[in-house]
Amino acid sequence: MRNRHDTTIAGGIASENLIAAANSTEDEKLTQNHEPEAVDGTAVETYTAKKVLTKTEKKKFVYRVLIYILGLFIIGMGVAFAINSNLGISAASSLPYVLYLVTDIPLTVTITALYTLWVGVQWIV
Repeated sequence: MRNRHDTTIAGGIASENLIAAANSTEDEKLTQNHEPEAVDGTAVETYTAKKVLTKTEKKKFVYRVLIYILGLFIIGMGVAFAINSNLGISAASSLPYVLYLVTDIPLTVTITALYTLWVGVQWIV
């Protein structure tokens, strides 16, 4: 079935391959089997190697983690300043603030710990 959009491309007639590709659904593309096969038609096992980080990639990762932790301490100090100046706290900082009130752990530490926990949970999920 053709409609007015798939009959011409740049003034010419569209090829049947383009029309078929445009009409195929995403499910059909996802269900196509692209496993390698041997000459006799049997499936060939493929192995994927685990990625090994190079030294520069490890250094970049450590650098990013350190910058993240520094950022968390800066956020914690900002929340502490907002609380001490009676400006209040945001909803995102309320759980660390309650933990600070209950446990007497410094606010910057509770914020850093909970934000790190949330990032860890997101990383797992």
